[in-house]
Amino acid sequence: MGHKQSIKSHVTMNELAFGMRPNAAQTDEVIEVTQRIPEKLFGSKRIEDDPSIQQMQHELLSFDDTLRRLFRRKRKNQSKKQDSSYESYEDRQYDAENQEYYNQNQEYYDPYRQYYAENQEYYDPYRQFYAENQEYLDRNQEYYAENQEYLHGNQEYFDRNLELIHEEDEDYLSSSSANDKKQILNRDTENGLSWRCKYCTAKNKSSDVDCRHCKQSRTNF
Repeated sequence: MGHKQSIKSHVTMNELAFGMRPNAAQTDEVIEVTQRIPEKLFGSKRIEDDPSIQQMQHELLSFDDTLRRLFRRKRKNQSKKQDSSYESYEDRQYDAENQEYYNQNQEYYDPYRQYYAENQEYYDPYRQFYAENQEYLDRNQEYYAENQEYLHGNQEYFDRNLELIHEEDEDYLSSSSANDKKQILNRDTENGLSWRCKYCTAKNKSSDVDCRHCKQSRTNF
């Protein structure tokens, strides 16, 4: 059995670069597939509505501003009479190169600036909402300030009433304690029990209200 000989294919650089091979992807197919990429990556949402894309655009603009600050010449105030011919050749060449860099990359940064300019109306309603509701917040703050004084007044009223309640409780306790002592004395008298004075330790009859020896009232203890 013979072996099938392989056919070597020669590919030129032009065929690779311009897609001239028979199996090369056509431009229309590439465009169609590319248009479907946002639906796969961003859940059928527009790319400009994706937070990550907005963050990337913000970072690119910040990077652009940083470059401008770095490459901007910090020129000192020069006298109007000073001749511009004194500027060195290196400075003129440096400025020319920077200007050329921005001219070449201006097309890259312009779409992002245009995006933010077109979507500025999207962000403005939120600022307008806070501006319109600022008056509402101010009114609530004023209401709170007015009612703060009312709360302080009620607190003082509560403190006064609490003090009165404490005084009434003390009077109630003292009167109830005296009633308890009278009940004990009456019970001892009915039972015919003698009692001993706590001041002079003299023994007295149950019918004696005051101590016979020191004349102290029995209700005092």
